[in-house]
Amino acid sequence: MKPLIVYHSRQGHNKALAMTLQEEFEGRGIRAEMIRIEANVQTGIVRACIRSIFGRPAKLAAEPDLGDHNPILICSPIWAGHLTPVFLGFVKSLEMVPGRRVFNLHCCYGDTAGALARAGELLQQKGAEVIGSAYITTSDLLERGKLPPFVKEVVDRCMAGGE
Repeated sequence: MKPLIVYHSRQGHNKALAMTLQEEFEGRGIRAEMIRIEANVQTGIVRACIRSIFGRPAKLAAEPDLGDHNPILICSPIWAGHLTPVFLGFVKSLEMVPGRRVFNLHCCYGDTAGALARAGELLQQKGAEVIGSAYITTSDLLERGKLPPFVKEVVDRCMAGGE
């Protein structure tokens, strides 16, 4: 098992989620690499939200090298029930290898309004085997007591189909 955690974070919530995932893997003796994805051009939050609502992907500053990592855990926000332009740009740039397992994770303020299902569909269209989709609310993420059990469950599910 060679996990890769890919994250997009504007306010630091998904970075905290990604770091906690990495710590959980390391606590189990598994080295997980982390990669941050960013838009090529940084825009203000209002413009970014409008792009999110219209489903417009951002061009990435650099396309991440997925190497031979498996599984891949993707952490990205959901804004007002929509996938972010950076997440959409990442998925658009993907060239998946059959058998690559992906866990789709999001931090949001509340209801995902179907964004989790849409993210899973987009990843499957790229050939990924989606082994899970989950979200944690920002308030639950900020309550440290709720984040560790959430992360433990995600890592357990990733390891259940391990190599």
